[in-house]
Amino acid sequence: MDDHAVKKLGSKLGICSSKILRRAQELIRLCQLRCTSLAMNGTCQAVMCLELASTEMDHPTSRASAIQLSGVNKKVYTNSFKTLQTLLDLQPTVTLRDLAVQFGCIGVVDNAQVILKSYRQSFEKRVTEAAKDEVDFSKPLFTGAAMYTESRRQKIRIDKTKLLDIIGVKRSTFDKLCAEMEKHATRVLGEQKSTSSKRHHSWLDDLEKSFEDEVSPPKQARKAAGARESQLSDYEEWRRKILESTDDAAK
Repeated sequence: MDDHAVKKLGSKLGICSSKILRRAQELIRLCQLRCTSLAMNGTCQAVMCLELASTEMDHPTSRASAIQLSGVNKKVYTNSFKTLQTLLDLQPTVTLRDLAVQFGCIGVVDNAQVILKSYRQSFEKRVTEAAKDEVDFSKPLFTGAAMYTESRRQKIRIDKTKLLDIIGVKRSTFDKLCAEMEKHATRVLGEQKSTSSKRHHSWLDDLEKSFEDEVSPPKQARKAAGARESQLSDYEEWRRKILESTDDAAK
């Protein structure tokens, strides 16, 4: 696609910056060299390169407009865009902590970093110096796998489909990497799984539950009229005494 056509597509996406347009044209030329196996029409390729260039320069475009211009549906565009990001090595850097915050499992970060470090050290011992430079362990593939591995160890459920969507790799590739990281996790952290995700009860919670278990009437009695009021009265009296004893202890 010639420069004039790229500029015309850019204007439809609200891109007027000559710097962004030049970058998009560079990416298109890279696509022609590296992405020959990626099936897409020239317009779709150009639109994706324009989106990549604008995002790279902090001038994000409308994804809906990009899909409309590309001539393909949303699913095809999204999948092709992620593949293109990977082939051009333009995946955004996402730290392990960023992912953990996003998935609500911040407690796994420290151990996940240990797992990732162990995996990286083992990898670098097996490959040449040139190969070391080709692998970026800050990429979401590795940070995501380390986070997911430790989340499983701590029995914290996270949305694997959503994680794979962010990482942009096949499930089989991700699963294989997680299996390798699990071995490192066992070696450096041991077999014992953490229970940090379980809810911790205070002594008052436990005492309250114990009281409720003791005073709860049989199922037949609970159906009788007035049983609920009696139980509530007993509970309130118990709670008042507990709070009074707590206040006395504090004094």
